[in-house]
Amino acid sequence: MSDLEPLWNQKQAAVYLGVSTRYLRESSCPKVLLPGNGEHGKPLVRYEPAAVRGWWQARQVTMRKAS
Repeated sequence: MSDLEPLWNQKQAAVYLGVSTRYLRESSCPKVLLPGNGEHGKPLVRYEPAAVRGWWQARQVTMRKAS
């Protein structure tokens, strides 16, 4: 993970990709799960910008090969 670029939340990653948060949530895009500290202990979902870019780039190549 880059020390220069903070992790994105789901909305930030979705905006970057131009997709809905639901699409992103249900996708295979690599996620970083941080421990939650709330009552239910649900993890915080974050996205490493470089991993998101790499995932999207690989996906674009796969889509071009399929067409």
